[in-house]
Amino acid sequence: MSHDDRLELLVEGALHATLLADRQGTILAVNGEAERLFGYARQELIGAPVERLLPEPLRSAHRRLREDYGRTPSPRRMGAGRDLYGLRKDGSRVPIEIGLNPLKEDGDLVILATITDITERKRMDTERDLLIRELSHRVKNSLALAFAIAKHTWRTVETPDAFLDAYAERLQALSRGNDDSLNLTRRDADLADLVQREIEAVGAGGRVAVAGPAVVVSRDQAGPLALVIHEMATNAYKYGALSEPAGSVRLEWSCEADGGAQCIHVVWKEIGGPTVSVPRRRGFGHRMIEAAIPDARVDIVFEPDGLRYELVLPMAASAAAAGAGSSGTARKAG
Repeated sequence: MSHDDRLELLVEGALHATLLADRQGTILAVNGEAERLFGYARQELIGAPVERLLPEPLRSAHRRLREDYGRTPSPRRMGAGRDLYGLRKDGSRVPIEIGLNPLKEDGDLVILATITDITERKRMDTERDLLIRELSHRVKNSLALAFAIAKHTWRTVETPDAFLDAYAERLQALSRGNDDSLNLTRRDADLADLVQREIEAVGAGGRVAVAGPAVVVSRDQAGPLALVIHEMATNAYKYGALSEPAGSVRLEWSCEADGGAQCIHVVWKEIGGPTVSVPRRRGFGHRMIEAAIPDARVDIVFEPDGLRYELVLPMAASAAAAGAGSSGTARKAG
């Protein structure tokens, strides 16, 4: 087998896109993977300059780099740590890395170039960076909310033990609300799952009738919304409908347009409890219920036959785009 045949076999048998070029940058051989990567037939590339496979803005710099490489050839990687793109026949760009290996043919230099398509790696790197930023954002928001809960809970209790009990319950509610939003594979939290967890955690069981369509809430809404439901259920047990054996709660939500934007309308209605009157002062739970959820409108009405809480919050972008909330079936917690 001749030296040329061995080089041809080396190029053709490579697993990645591979080409062979001389010192002047003329392509001598390419393999099938290179044809597939760049969209050229090999006869279109053999005899052409390697710069044909690079975007126009990179060609002049590549010629200078190629000349420098010819003076001190050695195995080398190109593209590592910086953006390098190849140019396909159809004009599209593809992110690549190139491994260079100098060889001798009849005493002259030839360069074996192995070209790797790193499109998927770039996509994964971008997604990883985005997820890290999202996680940092979520953790900071949760810590800020946990600090606010601690400060305001301390102001409304009489003993350290009472503080620990109330604070632990609220942190657990926040944690449950973040179960979905801190999952890096998900951007949103299922509203029905979030409601179910909070109702079960408080022990309301079958005394809360839950109805609403399938819809998700954003990661920034999930933790605060879980806290709101926790506070509503806790207050209902202490002072409202759930403090009476015959009392119950209806928790319903619907999806509707509000000023051109898609929103979720949540209604908490207490039934069969003691006569309700407007409280003389607002505690932390009341203030949090009113202000915890970003960009939400809240209406709390102390009707004599039972408290009614209404919340209108922006729908998560993914749910609005999918048209979530077009239908649904009634559910009952517990």
